[in-house]
Amino acid sequence: MTYLFIYRMTSDTGLAPCVDNNLLSLACCKGGYVRNGKPIKTGLRYRIGSKRESDYEKDDVHILGIYKNKVLYLARVTEVMPMTEYYLEKSKGRTDDIYRVVNGKLERNNRLKNIHTKSSGEDKRDIAGEYVLLSDDFIYLGSDAAVKSIEEYYPKFRETKIYSGEEAEYIIDVCKQSDDKKKHKPTKPLGAKCGGCHK
Repeated sequence: MTYLFIYRMTSDTGLAPCVDNNLLSLACCKGGYVRNGKPIKTGLRYRIGSKRESDYEKDDVHILGIYKNKVLYLARVTEVMPMTEYYLEKSKGRTDDIYRVVNGKLERNNRLKNIHTKSSGEDKRDIAGEYVLLSDDFIYLGSDAAVKSIEEYYPKFRETKIYSGEEAEYIIDVCKQSDDKKKHKPTKPLGAKCGGCHK
């Protein structure tokens, strides 16, 4: 079965998603939330990683990120791993390398200090997502994001919309038509140097 998760993005900085060396990672943002000071495991990364609505190992699971009413990226989930594993093994040199593993637990490192901070609670929300979604089969349009004829399928607010079967396949096919096979830069990259992403 084909599943498609569509969500709206508030920024395109190279952090989430991060694209480098033909790999797209969603390791930050779209995590859980904090209630009474405690992180609640929920959000897009947790839902896909825990196989709540679909099974990325058996199903064809895609994510579509919408930025300013334009298709920013479409990615087929090709691998999922716990955040602790990603930040031990795969994050080095990538823009989203903002956590480290200490005694088996994630904590914020010193990179990109002004985002996803403890004081904002964004770090707890990230960690509550528990999983990192990876794709080596994606379209990323960055600052060249294109308007599509599928706006009726977009979420109206910050919720995630889920489509399956023929409806999901139709939206995916429309998005694939905009794949120009070029590398694109983020709309507003973090800092003058992007820390490894989007070279």
